[in-house]
Amino acid sequence: MLKEGSRGNKVRSVSEMFKKVQRYARNPSIRKKLNWGVAQMIARDCQPLSIVKDAGFRDLIHMLNPKYILLTRGTLTREILPQMCCEQKDVLKKKLFKANHVALTTDAWSSVTSTPDMVATAHFFEEDEVANITLISTIPHCPMVRESCTGEYVREELTSMSESFGIKEIIACVTDGGSNMVKGAKEMSIIHISCFNHPLNLCVSGFDKELRQRGGGEK
Repeated sequence: MLKEGSRGNKVRSVSEMFKKVQRYARNPSIRKKLNWGVAQMIARDCQPLSIVKDAGFRDLIHMLNPKYILLTRGTLTREILPQMCCEQKDVLKKKLFKANHVALTTDAWSSVTSTPDMVATAHFFEEDEVANITLISTIPHCPMVRESCTGEYVREELTSMSESFGIKEIIACVTDGGSNMVKGAKEMSIIHISCFNHPLNLCVSGFDKELRQRGGGEK
């Protein structure tokens, strides 16, 4: 309740000053927009999902907008991030569909949890920009390799990725020197290009190991 002061200005009563801030309802557009903004920040900056539970981050959000109730990690993983992934995939599919020729760079490895993953990167020219190569980094297919990563499996997964993103034609594929990766790319009847960095890294690593052995472990 506002009361008139001695000079005619409006002042709030004690009860009004301590009145609880009215929070945004659960599903209004403004809260959805703020939830989406938090999710975009996490995705762009590669922040852990647990940041929404951090006291400092929560205090900052409350300071910026006391009406906003910060979303939970469950809401992120079950609702917002899947929606964001689908929307971004649609954007990539539209770009890749317009590309007449696409080249891939692919690799497979084991994560820190010993889960084998496979990822591909698509390279192509966009029609509306002359001589501009757009790199689609880490195509979000990331299949878990549940069987041995054979050449046949590599071919099947690359084909599945291509179809999933609407790629019309793959003209070349860059892989490391692994026999399964080389075989998988060649079985697709496309140009195979060996990655220069892979043998170079093996040479440097081997040379460094030999120097350490000769020098008693010193670098």
